[in-house]
Amino acid sequence: AGHAAQTAPRGLALALDWLHLATAAVWLGGLVGLLVLYRVMPADSRREGLAVVVPRFSTVALISVAALLASGVWASILHLPTLGALWQTSYGQTIIVKGALVALALVAAAVNLLKVRPRLAMQHVGGELHLLRRLVGGEAVVVVGTVLAAAVLTSLAPPAKALALESKALARVGPGQVTNTVRS
Repeated sequence: AGHAAQTAPRGLALALDWLHLATAAVWLGGLVGLLVLYRVMPADSRREGLAVVVPRFSTVALISVAALLASGVWASILHLPTLGALWQTSYGQTIIVKGALVALALVAAAVNLLKVRPRLAMQHVGGELHLLRRLVGGEAVVVVGTVLAAAVLTSLAPPAKALALESKALARVGPGQVTNTVRS
């Protein structure tokens, strides 16, 4: 009943929608899982436990985010009849907001991947657990914001396919040459 079921080709649109939802669930669920693990692990074994879990989750998150981005871009191409519909319609503008939020979350994810993850593997560096908790918490909040933007997106109708024909419309004004322009 949603956008995917109303978009041709229906099978592809539904598969992209399912992949998008599943990969978002893996990403957000993993972030929440890391926060819960951080909270419930005893402080004296937290570093060792996270040094095992964070690299594994980073690999899973990287794959899921790549699939999330690919399915989201492909679904947007299916739903938007023109590139201009991206900034000219509320549906497209919501996609832009959603993309900006994902980009913001990816900044936090990149810092975790490139800075915190290697520091967890080293002994006695210090400060990385606090940074990990803050970055993962911030990333989770931004991803929840992305989910809220997706909820708004589901309440908006995608632009009509007829919008793609707008530039090909041909206007005719009676027989003969136009000599006056009327302005109101």
